Amino acid sequence: MLSATTFVRIVLSPIILVLASFTKVTLVVAKFALVVAKLVLVVAKFEFAMTIPSYTIDTLNLLSESYSDHSFSLLMGSDNALVFDKWKNYNELLENYKIIVYPRTNYNFNSVSSIYPQMKLIDCPVYDISSTSIRQSIAQKKDVSNLLHPFVNQFIIENKLYLD
Repeated sequence: MLSATTFVRIVLSPIILVLASFTKVTLVVAKFALVVAKLVLVVAKFEFAMTIPSYTIDTLNLLSESYSDHSFSLLMGSDNALVFDKWKNYNELLENYKIIVYPRTNYNFNSVSSIYPQMKLIDCPVYDISSTSIRQSIAQKKDVSNLLHPFVNQFIIENKLYLD
């Protein structure tokens, strides 16, 4: 198992998934990473030029080619790990990238680790919440301020995201 200190959990999924205004989202993500989380973040626009649907393997391969002096890892929830064999070129992902699995309630990682021993479960607290449920709650006009960083929550409110 990996230690929780080896990875930083940032709840950005709700804003990354809405890319209506690339420039605004880019600035928000960058500001959050630099100011709030004190991280260095590079936003690469090349994924927007890729064919749709874009696949994780294609993105990681392009990142590896473009930034050959870096290594890349894939972080996924244990719910996705259970259906990993449905992913495009999943064997190539296993061979070429470190795969870190975040535990999710009611998803047994033991069955996954016996099939994919290369995947490593991160040892961290389990939060029984998902970006999907956050988006659904916002659409239902429920308060999600206790689930998001104040900066992210304010951005969602100001831009009226997920209200459709």
